[in-house]
Amino acid sequence: MSRLAARLTTLTTLLALAAAVVLPGGATAAPRAAAAATAQLVAEGGGWGHGVGLSQFGAEGFAAHGKRYRWIVGYYFRGTKVGKAPRGRTVRVLLGTTGPVTLTNLAKAGKRRLDPRVAYRASVAGASIALRGGGKTVRLAPKTPISGRGTVGVAGKGRYRGTLLLSVSDDGDLRVVNKVGLEDYVRAVVPAEVYPSWHAETLKAQAVTARTYALTVVKGDGRDYDQVDDVRSQQYDGAGKETAATDAAVRATRGQVLTYRGKLIQSYFHSSSGGHTEGAGVGFGQGVDLPYLVGVKDPYDGDSALNQYDRWLRRFPLARAQAALRDAGLLDGALLGIEVLRRGASPRIASARILGSDGETTTTGVKLKEALLLPDVPSSLTLVR
Repeated sequence: MSRLAARLTTLTTLLALAAAVVLPGGATAAPRAAAAATAQLVAEGGGWGHGVGLSQFGAEGFAAHGKRYRWIVGYYFRGTKVGKAPRGRTVRVLLGTTGPVTLTNLAKAGKRRLDPRVAYRASVAGASIALRGGGKTVRLAPKTPISGRGTVGVAGKGRYRGTLLLSVSDDGDLRVVNKVGLEDYVRAVVPAEVYPSWHAETLKAQAVTARTYALTVVKGDGRDYDQVDDVRSQQYDGAGKETAATDAAVRATRGQVLTYRGKLIQSYFHSSSGGHTEGAGVGFGQGVDLPYLVGVKDPYDGDSALNQYDRWLRRFPLARAQAALRDAGLLDGALLGIEVLRRGASPRIASARILGSDGETTTTGVKLKEALLLPDVPSSLTLVR
């Protein structure tokens, strides 16, 4: 994918320097219906994700310019040190499966031996779990550890190290959780999150970041699982995605995590920053900043031809934009304009006032991003008629 060549317009640059009210222009001779048909809401910005913490494209840019991984993580996570993870830690990952699932290469379920040559169909059977295969049915208590010879196969998902824990979800569906050692978890995350062909120092920086994230940012229910297997946590595709290059990066940083004043940090990361990362309060829209998650310049984020989100622009027909804002509870009546109230460390909008014909609504840049399905928090939203 080629990088977007367009840069922000002069208007966007001005908006990045000072809050501005963007209102409809003067009256025209055209009929009102025709004006409404051509009116647009134009969103501009840079980056993909939330802009908080380590920028993956930016980290690769620094590595290409000779920076080592310890410098890279220290740049994005200010005031942190590289420490050691607690020994023997595991991660429980909810695998995104639906309904009964076929499992392969199984050797044991608890103390019961299974035949690795048989493909077992796992399903809910009342309060227990049934494994059917080879003409036999094995019934298991929920969360009985199921292991294989090296890895276990989950149809439609992949191969996984560690064990599988099967249970019944609150809605009665089969829940498949992979319990895996921390280092093996990171081995599968790194090649799913960044290109294995990238510089070794980038891969090491991602390994340290991912390892820390797994221990501190819990996205599960805290009871049956800690993380999910997609980008709501970290992308985790199992042993089948492991590569020699990313394995080497994980080994080189084995057990290394990031700390701030002796405590593990919340090591958030994202794909592209658009040239400047953002503080946690603005990037997540909750107004709470963390001292090690501050906005920093990201000069090499746009260097890669693979980064198509260094700068982006989206045009929405006015009717579509109004519908999206109303559905999100952000607009009363017809859209008259958007006033930027505050910006973050980057040009991203921290807060804004949406001017409607029936009232005004104050909101965050994050809510505007979510309502309009934008790649990142926008730096400007312009009503054009």
